[in-house]
Amino acid sequence: RVEFTNSAFCRIFSIPLNPEELVGVDCCQAAKQSKYLFKDPEVFTARIDEIAANGEPVYFELLEMIDGRFLERDYVPVFATGNLVSHLWVYRDVTRRVKAEKEIENAARQWRTTFDSISDMIAIVDNGWKITRANKAFAGAFGKKPVEIIGKHCYEIVHNMDQPPTDCPHPQAMQQCKPVTLEFFEPSLHMNIEATASPILSESGQTAGAVLVLRNVTERAAMQKQLVFKDRLATIGELVSGVAHELNNPLTGVIGFSDFLLERDLPEEARQEAKLVSREARRAAAIVKNLLTFAREQPGEKTAVSVNDVINRTLELRSYAHKTKRIEVRKHLAEDLPPVIGNNAHLHQVFSNIFLNAEQVMWENHRQGTLEVCTERDGNMARIRVSDDGPGVDDKTMKSSSTRFLLRVKSVREPAWSSAYATAS
Repeated sequence: RVEFTNSAFCRIFSIPLNPEELVGVDCCQAAKQSKYLFKDPEVFTARIDEIAANGEPVYFELLEMIDGRFLERDYVPVFATGNLVSHLWVYRDVTRRVKAEKEIENAARQWRTTFDSISDMIAIVDNGWKITRANKAFAGAFGKKPVEIIGKHCYEIVHNMDQPPTDCPHPQAMQQCKPVTLEFFEPSLHMNIEATASPILSESGQTAGAVLVLRNVTERAAMQKQLVFKDRLATIGELVSGVAHELNNPLTGVIGFSDFLLERDLPEEARQEAKLVSREARRAAAIVKNLLTFAREQPGEKTAVSVNDVINRTLELRSYAHKTKRIEVRKHLAEDLPPVIGNNAHLHQVFSNIFLNAEQVMWENHRQGTLEVCTERDGNMARIRVSDDGPGVDDKTMKSSSTRFLLRVKSVREPAWSSAYATAS
């Protein structure tokens, strides 16, 4: 029964009585007169009996009201001469605090979800190079969970080193108090990394750490190399085109005069020598013609192209390299291969890249090699196979780089599209 209460008690429970009117009233009966009951009154009264029977203090017990409010309850047993004489119950309306805590909790959850959903590798590093927080992408890149790398030095995780590397952006960002970005190749990840360290400043303006963002830019680096290579090829193409034009004039003279000599009555030995001059000059002229064909700037339009002819001309241009590097070329070109719709110069560049890759790998590994080129007709599909006796490409590199490509061609005789597959190894 109530011995004492205050007006706040009546107000919190919306009891339509004055505090004096509650004295002597059963507290559970008073609760039943409340306009706003608890979500489960039976549980509420049973819990009161349980606490009172236990006789031990209870603090900060949270109660949810049916109207959406939250109350916080403390219980203290009151003893006199060693005997329990009364129970002190304290209720506080903490609805605003609980809702604010839930909002903060939801915001933190959303932040963690956003943090972990970012594909870039992100970690927060303190002044001592220790990781205080990391997202799933960062930890997953090293085969770990975020909780497993908290407290470890960032250079231990990223570089597998026992001390920071000299070109790390973290100390630079801390010293300069501004973001610092560096790009490097990380062997442990087999990728090109763009690392950005952005300093975290305290209220006093001092650096308290940095946000480290690692981005995989391997594909971008490859594209940049490819652009540089294309620019270089364009420059070489212009040079080759000029040289080829300059060679055409003397070759024309050599071929003309050697043919003129062959028309005259010459001793047999001189005739054979003139034939040799004419044959080699014509061969040189054919090479110059091929150089002009491939060096000339080509539009992107597609025409009927003989794949076998492109392969033959490409191999002819590489013949000197094959001789000097002791590379044997074996050709198995199908005679019934239909023309395809394609760009002559672009196809030449594709085959040049494949042959050049094969030559370099074979020469680096055993200073000689065998290059095999096969074409075959498979229904309405032209299939090109290129192989060499080099070491091949390991599974790890195969998964992480574009070593395979698809060459789509269209048969002139067949309306359907078909595919020719080539694998560079």
